[in-house]
Parts: sequence; structure tokens; C-alpha cells
Amino acid sequence: ISLLEAAHQAADCPKLSKRAATMVARFAKMINGFSMADSGSVGHLMESIIDSTRLIDSWKESPDEDDQQRIANVNELLSTARKYDDIYGEETTLEGFLEVSTLASATDQLDADAGRVTLMTLHAAKGLEYPVVFIIGVEQNLIPHERVLREELRDGLEEERRLFFVGITRAEQNLYLTQTRERSLRGRPWRTITSDFLKEIDVKLNDQTTDELFESRSHFDEFVESVKRGEIDIAALKAANPERPLLMTGADLLKDSPQAAEIPQGFSVGMRVRHPRYGVGTVMGISGYARKRMVNVLFDDADEPQTFVAAHCPLQPLGLR
Repeated sequence: ISLLEAAHQAADCPKLSKRAATMVARFAKMINGFSMADSGSVGHLMESIIDSTRLIDSWKESPDEDDQQRIANVNELLSTARKYDDIYGEETTLEGFLEVSTLASATDQLDADAGRVTLMTLHAAKGLEYPVVFIIGVEQNLIPHERVLREELRDGLEEERRLFFVGITRAEQNLYLTQTRERSLRGRPWRTITSDFLKEIDVKLNDQTTDELFESRSHFDEFVESVKRGEIDIAALKAANPERPLLMTGADLLKDSPQAAEIPQGFSVGMRVRHPRYGVGTVMGISGYARKRMVNVLFDDADEPQTFVAAHCPLQPLGLR
């Protein structure tokens, strides 16, 4: 168990005196009270902690210069918390204060003309502005975060959107939004999906000079290139499969075709699919070719993706999300 949990059970410890057990339990209760205060004025929370713990009282009468410096540090922390409250108003949170404070000294001491890059979180960027801003990884499962999408948290999605807005408005002159084509997740390569937030930005504001900037290359593109190189005979494919149902599984795409080894398995990253056992999910990655092509699907009610052989799986494509 954790140290705090053990403190709550201090009365059950035979080696502690009754007075000591009472003091430990009181301390644990006080810490629990502080942990519940995750919103509201951070300055008031700091004052409450200082008063309740009598932190400064133990140093006031000390002649040690280190103790006097500790008092100054606590007072500086309290002043910073109050300043944070003044800047952010009703949006203050303890987590936000800690994130800003973590990078405060580093950002405060930066020389704008030193030719250096400032690396920070979106939370820590609040209140700051830079001529050029890069936001890395504007992709589904990152911005917005995977947990928000998986749990369908409406409030969480709005918070992610506000946070993204904070990031893009830090740029005074130029803003660059980047997306990788492929990421390594749990040791496997995954094709990324462009963030839905990008679709909410007016296309007139997009200064990209090439379609490659925000393109997530699909396996259909690879199929088209294979046709151009003469590696796949389209006429043979059409003759083998003249008509296809509107709703197909991977097995439907392959059966009855003499060119089955070359037929694409009809799935693409970001596609919504249905499984008779696992329900509805999203295609997160595709690997392999022909009969060895594998499809990785993260189902809405699951925490981990499932892997299927595209040629034989009962997945039914539902379209892109």
C-alpha cells in the first residue's frame, strides 16, 4: 500500500503510541482534504496549506540563514500562486499552476535574440507569445487525446479543443502544425489519422505549398501505384469480381478470385468497422500484403487493439469516421 494509505491505518499499528497514531491519522486526513481541492483559487489553497501545516512557524525563530531562505521561498511561491490566480481567473487549477511553474524559471530567463528553441507543453504556453510556433503531432489520439476519444467525454473534448486554440494563438507571425505519417506504438508501426480539429480551421488560412504536408498516405495509394507499375492486372480483377456487395468483409473481397493474392483488402486507416463479437471500432493500422495483410482495430469498448488477418476476418467496413 502507499504511504498515505498506511497513514490512514496508523491506529492499527501496535508499534505506534496512541498520540503518534492520532497525529499521523490527522495528517493523512489533512492531505486528503488538500487533494480534493483541484479547482478554485490556487493562492487560497497555498495559504490553507501553509496555515494548516504551520510550515513557516517552525523556521521563524531559527537563526539559521537556510531557514530564513526557506521562508522567503515559501512566500515567493505564495506570491506566484496569487499572480497565477490574477492572470487566469476562473480557469485556475492546481495542475495548470504546477505545469506553468515547472517551466516558469526556464521561460522567464530566455533571451529572445539568443537563437534558441523553447520547448513546452500547451498548458505551459498560456500567456506567452512567439513569432514562430510549431505544434507537433496534430493527430487523432494525441490532439485530441486518445482517452477523451475512447471514453467519448464531451467536456474533455471541449477542453482539448480549447487547449489546441491556446497553442495556435501563441503564434505572432507563423504557425506550423505537423503530423507524422507513421508512429511506433507498442513496438508496431501505425499510420496516423489527421486530427479532427484541423477540419475546423478555415481552409483559406492554410498556407501549405504541397499536398504532402498533411497527407496521411493510405494503402489505396499503394494499390494505385502497383497498378501503374503493371504489378496488378485490373482487367483480371474486374473479370474475377464483376459485382460486389455494398457491405463487404475482408473475406468477401478475396473469395472466388484467381488473383486473390494481389487484391487489396479494402481497409484503410481511420475506417470504422463492425465485428460480430467485439462491436464497432476504428482501424488503427495495417501491415503486410495480400493474404498476410493484418488489420489492427481499436474497438470502442476496449483498451487494447485487436489484430486480424484481413483475408479471413469478419470485419464489415462502415466508412471513415
